[in-house]
Amino acid sequence: MGRAFRHLKRHLAEFLSAVLLVGFLSGGSCQASLCFEDCDPCVQSCICKTCDQQPGLTLPESFYRMSAFNLTVLVDPEGGRLKIFHEVLGLSLLRLYGSGPHDPLEVQRFSEGIVSVNREVLEPPRAGAWVFDSIEQFPTASVVTFRRVSGGLEIEGSSLALLFDRVGNLIEIDQHDPR
Repeated sequence: MGRAFRHLKRHLAEFLSAVLLVGFLSGGSCQASLCFEDCDPCVQSCICKTCDQQPGLTLPESFYRMSAFNLTVLVDPEGGRLKIFHEVLGLSLLRLYGSGPHDPLEVQRFSEGIVSVNREVLEPPRAGAWVFDSIEQFPTASVVTFRRVSGGLEIEGSSLALLFDRVGNLIEIDQHDPR
């Protein structure tokens, strides 16, 4: 009986150890990360700069929504308007892609997200939509420009420019609409 009891005791200890180990490993918490690569942030660390967005992953609008900014509107003698959105708070490439330098595709995608989510603020007064035009990157800033297109034709004199500082914070948006 002593030997059978020791054998049972050993198996019970192994079983309890296994249960505790599984409970310890599965009972921990996992902080979800926003990452654009095929990895599980609970198992391995992600390096988000190395890949594109996963298919089907949609980002919350809060990553792109302009919620705090100042607006200045200037009207030229011909009736054209320049809307300047400045002192924009909280929109940054850092939230999506981490610290820079950011490649042009990241800056373009982020800019397109800002334009798409803020349609009601950035929408041209007449028909048309903003279409990506170009990106210029400098040592201290990036400028992304859009042009307005309606019915497949560019609207002459319309432009939308997003200015980012060297670390990826959105500083200003300039929207020019001709008469």
